Amino acid sequence: MNKSYNQFCPIALTSEVLCCRWTLLIIRGLLLGANRFNQIKQTVPLISPSLLSNRLKELYAYGIITIEEDDHGQSHYSLSAAGLELKPIVMAFGNWGKRWFSADLNIAKADPSFVVAVIERHLILDFFKHKKYTLQFHCPEEKVKKPNLWITINNNVSDFCLIDPGFEIDLLITSNVTSLASVHLGDASMDQELRAGNIKLQGNTNLKNSINRWFGLSKFAQVERHLDSLPYPH
Repeated sequence: MNKSYNQFCPIALTSEVLCCRWTLLIIRGLLLGANRFNQIKQTVPLISPSLLSNRLKELYAYGIITIEEDDHGQSHYSLSAAGLELKPIVMAFGNWGKRWFSADLNIAKADPSFVVAVIERHLILDFFKHKKYTLQFHCPEEKVKKPNLWITINNNVSDFCLIDPGFEIDLLITSNVTSLASVHLGDASMDQELRAGNIKLQGNTNLKNSINRWFGLSKFAQVERHLDSLPYPH
């Protein structure tokens, strides 16, 4: 846990809990619906499993999350009433970051595994009407370690997969990471990227023609960027 600021100010007390590295991002993942350890890990792919475990234990000790075990002994994590009250704070962070930092900075930090995992968390599942679909994302860039990623959808439940789930592919989405991230963040439209050939779709005609109705956009996609973006020294 963080060292104390030794101040009675509520901002100081809150900072001691929330301003530890990775903590807000873990809370972001929980707000997006991740409730199992591996799901949360997918929303913060660079954190080590041991550190994630420690952070979850700290959040539990503070009463920000609850932990329950299912019949198979698997832990399920969820935000407590206090944790849910953090939603507007997390949203304010995102709105401010989208408005004041440049799109180039966001894109430079884009990792395909994280981008597709976040897209999965934002899918409009009602569109799929309880049917079963498998989406494959192919990022052919040389720098990409995992060029193929998958999202499965079944009975209005989606899952992000790093390994081929073995199902028939309903829609193949071939794209560079920049285009996927730009569309997700609202800095480019899907139609623009399709016309430019940066994103290509192959497979189910209904999924192709309706992609704007189900593709997962960021909750900050509608936030306009400020013309005078802030410098980012790192």
